[in-house]
Amino acid sequence: QMAMRINRINTKLYLGMQLVEPTQMNAAITQNLLPFPENIGTQDTKSILISPKELAWAAYDMDGKMVRWGPASTARGFCSDIGKSCNTPRGSFTIYRKGGKACQSSEFPIPTGGAPMPYCMFFKDGIALHGSDKLPGYNASHGCVRILSEDAKWLNDTFIELGSTKVTVEDSIWQAESRS
Repeated sequence: QMAMRINRINTKLYLGMQLVEPTQMNAAITQNLLPFPENIGTQDTKSILISPKELAWAAYDMDGKMVRWGPASTARGFCSDIGKSCNTPRGSFTIYRKGGKACQSSEFPIPTGGAPMPYCMFFKDGIALHGSDKLPGYNASHGCVRILSEDAKWLNDTFIELGSTKVTVEDSIWQAESRS
C-alpha cells in the first residue's frame, strides 16, 4: 500500500520501471517522502490539496493537520481523442456534488461516455476527484483528478462535506499552502 502511494501508481509494472521500495521504512523516512506539509495552519473548513506536479493529493482537517494523502493523476495536457487540450483547472473550488461506487462519466469515452468514476466528487464544471484503477505515475486524464478508489471512498464517505470542503489545485504545494 505504501509503495503505491510513494511511487504514485497502481498499475502493472513494466520492464525498466524504477520504483522506491519501502522495505524498512521508519516514521522519519516516511515523513521525508511526504509530498505535502503535515500542517497548513488552521482552516475554516476541511481542505484537499492537489498537486499535478507532485502527482499527489492530501486531505487536511479544520485544524490544518494532514489526515491522509495519496497518489493522483490529473489532465494530460492534450487529448488526441477529442483533438484539443485538456486540463485540470487550477485554483480553489468547493465540492458541490458527489456520487457513489457506480458513478460514471457522461462524456468519456467518446461518443457515449460510461467510463467508471467511482466515488466521484465534483468541484468545477463537471470536473471531479474520483477513484480509478489507472494511476500510471503520470498525468493521464481528460481533466478529472484520479486517485486510488479506496481513497476516493474514504473521502466520499468520511471526509467530504458538500458545499464546504475546499479543493485547491496548484502545481506547487507552496502556492496551494499560501492560498489557505
